[in-house]
Amino acid sequence: MAACEPPPYTPTETPASSTPTIEIIFPDPALGPYCNEFMMVVDIDNHILNPGFYEEELEPVEGEGHWHLVYPAGNVDALGMPYAWVTGELVPGRYPFTAQLVENNHTPLLGAQVDVVELDIDGDDPDCIGGAGTNPGYDDTGDSGA
Repeated sequence: MAACEPPPYTPTETPASSTPTIEIIFPDPALGPYCNEFMMVVDIDNHILNPGFYEEELEPVEGEGHWHLVYPAGNVDALGMPYAWVTGELVPGRYPFTAQLVENNHTPLLGAQVDVVELDIDGDDPDCIGGAGTNPGYDDTGDSGA
């Protein structure tokens, strides 16, 4: 499995409001089933992603932080980029994945939107979505293209 970086993140130029928002823009729940590994991409407005978020003792800085990807079993990935490589072994079924904006000390951002997408996951389906041409920056043929 090879991967390269997705294109640089470009926030919305003119926000409609000053409230931080997060929206899962891929994967599309109308498609599927998805494999046990796939790319998730979010659109974030009015919140600066700070890649230096790993230290829990950091003081919150207004307008910056990161996002959490909450898996169906409750485990969490902390992310400083607007995408995540989702991996896991799930039995076939429909599962919710949550994207949540947080402060740089991992505290949920008050007043910010949380987005949830419910996806059909079936890693045993030979036509499951999760390979080359489906996910930004991913090519499962062994040629990353990067």
